Amino acid sequence: MAATIRGKRVVWGIPDAIRDAIKGNLSEAGNSGIITGAPVTDNADESKIPNEVGDPVSQVFSGRTSSLTIEVVCEATTVKPEPGDLLDGLVAADSPLGWTTGIVVVQPGVQTKFANKEAKSFSIPVIWFPEMVEPEA
Repeated sequence: MAATIRGKRVVWGIPDAIRDAIKGNLSEAGNSGIITGAPVTDNADESKIPNEVGDPVSQVFSGRTSSLTIEVVCEATTVKPEPGDLLDGLVAADSPLGWTTGIVVVQPGVQTKFANKEAKSFSIPVIWFPEMVEPEA
C-alpha cells in the first residue's frame, strides 16, 4: 500500500532499487523474501597523530567501508546466503547508496530467526569494500 505524505517530503521505506538488488540475491529465481529493514553504517579506520607532548594534532581516516544488515522475512524460495557470498546489484553507477565501485560481501553471523506466531526471517550482515574487485574466474 502506497503511503500518503503531507508536509515536508521525506524518504519513506526502502528504495525500490535497494530492495530489488537485495531480493535478486536471495533465491535462484530472484525476487524472494520481504525486505523489512536495511540499516547502513559508514565505517573507517581512524588514527590520531600526536604532537611532542601527546596532544592530537591530526586525525587520519582510511580504509573506508559501509556495513549493511539486511532484514528479510523468508518465503519458501528464499536462500540463506553464506559468508563470502557476493551480493550483486548494490554496486552500480546509479546505486542509491552511492556504492559505485567495489564489491559487497556477506559476513559471518547470518542469523536465522524462528519464533512462535512469526515468519522465519534472516538477518544478513554485509560489508561494502569500495576498493576491492571481484576475483577473476
